[in-house]
Amino acid sequence: FYAATVEDAFEYGNFDDRPIYEQLALPKEQRSIKLTQMLREEAVVVWKEYKAKPDKVQY
Repeated sequence: FYAATVEDAFEYGNFDDRPIYEQLALPKEQRSIKLTQMLREEAVVVWKEYKAKPDKVQY
């Protein structure tokens, strides 16, 4: 769930996240914003716990 849109953040808070969304839509090689993956092993532990959960919510 969410309430405000990207446009709301810009109009009411002067937060302009649009360039970030535009960058994320590009292939990794073309982005000016570089992402660094970290803590994957720890994240996979959580994902495995979620996968094994019998009452999980399917998205």
